Amino acid sequence: MVTILVKDITIVNVYNQPKPSKKYPEPPVFEFLRREIKEQYSKIVIAGDYNLHHKEWESRAGPNMEADEVVEWLHGNDMMLITPRNQKTYNNRTNIDLVYGSVDLLHRISFSGVDENTLSDNSIVEWDISMSQNWEKFDKELSSAIKDFNVHNKTLKSTDQIDDQAKVLEEVVKRAMAKSMKEVKVMKKSKRYWNQELREKLEKALEAKREARQRQPSLALKRQKIEEAKKARKIFDHSLREASTEQWNKYLSSLEGNDIWKILKYINPKSNDTIIPQIRKEDGTLTTTVDEKRHEIWKALLPEIDHGLDREFEIDDDSRWPKLEFDEVDSALADTPNDKAPGDDGITGKVLKMAWLNKDFKERFFKLLQACVKFGYHPKVWRHGIIVVIPKPKKPDYSKPRAYRPISLLKIPSKVLEKLYKKE
Repeated sequence: MVTILVKDITIVNVYNQPKPSKKYPEPPVFEFLRREIKEQYSKIVIAGDYNLHHKEWESRAGPNMEADEVVEWLHGNDMMLITPRNQKTYNNRTNIDLVYGSVDLLHRISFSGVDENTLSDNSIVEWDISMSQNWEKFDKELSSAIKDFNVHNKTLKSTDQIDDQAKVLEEVVKRAMAKSMKEVKVMKKSKRYWNQELREKLEKALEAKREARQRQPSLALKRQKIEEAKKARKIFDHSLREASTEQWNKYLSSLEGNDIWKILKYINPKSNDTIIPQIRKEDGTLTTTVDEKRHEIWKALLPEIDHGLDREFEIDDDSRWPKLEFDEVDSALADTPNDKAPGDDGITGKVLKMAWLNKDFKERFFKLLQACVKFGYHPKVWRHGIIVVIPKPKKPDYSKPRAYRPISLLKIPSKVLEKLYKKE
C-alpha cells in the first residue's frame, strides 16, 4: 500500500492480498486501513487491486463476507464508487481494480477509461482529478465574463431582478472556472518521460506475451516463445527505468537554492454514483429502471410536506433595520470551508472566496446579497441541490429505500446567504 498527499487530497494505492498465510504473512490491506484512516482524511481516493468480488461493482458476484465488510467500511466513511459497475479490468473477465472517492470529491474526480495495453493481467484504470488552479487567470477570466455578459451593477429592486442577477453571476463564475482550471490525469501515460519509443517497446512486449500464451506445435517452440516474451519485457523495463532516471536527473539539475527541498514530496511522501440494487416498491415488485429507483428512494426519504398556503409579507423599510455590510460577507466567507462538495454549479468555497477578491464581481455579488437580505428572499437558482444516496451499514435488506441515507450537496453561495440570515 502506498499513500501520498497531493495538495489537499490523500491518494491511497492498494493491493488487497489474500488472507494471512505462509505465502502472505501480512494481513489484508483493509484491516490496516480501518485502523489507520482517521477522520482528518476528509478528501481521500482509494484506488488499486481490491482483489474482491461484490455486487456493488460486479452484478454476478456471490456472497463474500470480507467484501461486505470492506463495502460497509467504505460507505461508513462516505466513500463512493468512481469506476463503472461491471467494468472488466482483470484478464478481460472480471472487475477487481477499483477507484473509490470521498463524497467531497465527487465534483473533482471522474472515471476516464481502462487501458489494456499492459504487461500485467490487470488493466490500468484511468481517472481524472481536477487540481490545477490558476487564480490569476481566473481573476482575468471573471472580469472578462462580467463584461461579455454585460452584468449590470445597479441596485436590485424586485425578486425578479434578484433571480436574474443570481443566475448571471453564477454563469460568469462557471465560465471563468472552465477557462482557467484544468484537469490533471492520474495515470501512467501522464509521466513526462513517456514517449513513442517506450510505446513501441511496450507493444512489442505485449505482442510477445500474447504469442507465448498461444498453443504451439511443440514444447520447444512454446519455451522459445516464453523466453522471447521475457526478453521483450526486460528490454521494455530497462528502457522505462532509463527514461525515468533521465527525467529525474533533469528535474534535479533544474532546481536552484531552496527549490531543492521540493524533492521531499517525491522521496518522502506522507503517509458515478454508488451502485444501488433494484428497490422494492410498496406493491412488493422490484424497480426495473433508474427512474423508478430514483422515484422510490425519493418518495421514502424525502416525502412531500404540506406547508400550507404561501403567505406574502410586507417588507419593513424602517431605517433602523441594520443594513448588510461588507465585513459581514467577509466573515461569512471566512467561515465557509474551501473545498467541501459544492452543488450542481461546481462552485466551491475557495472559488467563491477568490471571486470575492475581484472588484467587478465583489460589487455585484454584494448588491445581490443586500437585496436578498432586504427582501428576505432566496434566489431560485440557489434552491437547487444534489442528493447523494449512501447505503447505511449493516442493513439486512438493501432493496428497501430506508436502508439508505441522503446527503444534500447545496450551492455554496446559498450557504453564504444562510449564514448572513442567521447573523441578521
